[in-house]
Amino acid sequence: MGIILLLFLIGLILYAFLAPRLLYFVLHLVLIRWLHIAISAKLLWAIVCLALLPFAILFFLNTMLGSAGGTPDFTPVWRFFIWASIGLFAISWWFGIPTK
Repeated sequence: MGIILLLFLIGLILYAFLAPRLLYFVLHLVLIRWLHIAISAKLLWAIVCLALLPFAILFFLNTMLGSAGGTPDFTPVWRFFIWASIGLFAISWWFGIPTK
């Protein structure tokens, strides 16, 4: 079970750091370069990070609710992953701001 949880953690780290950058570059290309919409790059970065965070939280919340009542109970582990996703997206947002 530890290997599966480690894979969840690696997937969460990849999702928290790669998905916002990919979505940012796509939205930057479409909104700012092609459509010439006047939007700050930092605001766009914040919107992208906030838009992707609920998907990570809902994934782990649904996993936690689906695994409740099992033996052993992994609810604390999924709660940790929910808080870890919030922390990782905050770190991703914080380190992405100076580069924008």
